[in-house]
Amino acid sequence: MFSVRTTYLEHDGGTKFYETVLILDSEQEGAMLIKRYGKIAQSSGAGQTLTERHSTQDEAKRENESILSEKQKYRSGKGQYVAKKDETVQVDEQGLIGMMKLHYADPKALTAADSFFDLGLAMYEPVDDDIVEEGVPVEEPVVRDGNWGTW
Repeated sequence: MFSVRTTYLEHDGGTKFYETVLILDSEQEGAMLIKRYGKIAQSSGAGQTLTERHSTQDEAKRENESILSEKQKYRSGKGQYVAKKDETVQVDEQGLIGMMKLHYADPKALTAADSFFDLGLAMYEPVDDDIVEEGVPVEEPVVRDGNWGTW
């Protein structure tokens, strides 16, 4: 089982967002922290994404709290971020995969989670278009002479 804490912040100027996703695995000591930020128009999957692996869950929790605390501090002339959502859910492996696929346009976060938690996502590896199934006829390209299309 995985514990997934998602905290979504918006800048009080109304133009930027910052999000942290802390993923803890009940079966291993390590944890992953995903940080995503950008313009509000990009908040539904796009924006910049950074992933961090932590060797202990306590270390990841401290880092997450430090980031959230820093972002929510008021800075004169720069404003601050305000929490709009802060929730924790418990999901199994398939639930985590579904959340990641639905939420992140950048496949790097999904790939990082796969390699860290060993989710077995071979289906997300790039497909080699040059692979031809045995017994399936391959269409030959049409070759046209030099006068084709010059009417």
